[in-house]
Amino acid sequence: MKTIFIVDDNNTNLLMAKEALDGVYRALAVPSALKMFALMAKVMPDLILLDMEMPEMDGYTALTKLKGNERTARIPVIFLTAYTNDLLASQALEAGAVDFITKPFLKPTLLNHVSTQLRVAELEDAIDAIHDRLSNGYIRPALDIATEVRRERLLWTDKT
Repeated sequence: MKTIFIVDDNNTNLLMAKEALDGVYRALAVPSALKMFALMAKVMPDLILLDMEMPEMDGYTALTKLKGNERTARIPVIFLTAYTNDLLASQALEAGAVDFITKPFLKPTLLNHVSTQLRVAELEDAIDAIHDRLSNGYIRPALDIATEVRRERLLWTDKT
């Protein structure tokens, strides 16, 4: 089961997101970016839902720190915010976030964004694995991975 960190200083937002994700993902509610980094010493998330405005460390600062660390740089980060400003959304994406969700959100919307970004991350990992195998002369294993990725992509496309 994929692990999702929900990082927000508002308990209501944490509870809403956790309830939306529980059962589908292992959702861990984290009340601050500083606590998120401490938790990462024990648990590495597959995706992070990150509030943009928090005391101690805002979402942009946390994202910069995540992207600057080789161990955490590839974790997809979806920003959560109460603002509906296109400029903020653009800045979030330029900073390295993979998506942007406006609060309050509907459960299906949150689940759709999370599942899409997790799938994109899986495909990126598969591409890297194919590249590594081809670079090392292992053509048959690379072809096997590519065939599996294609099959999964077709199945995933049929679901959407």
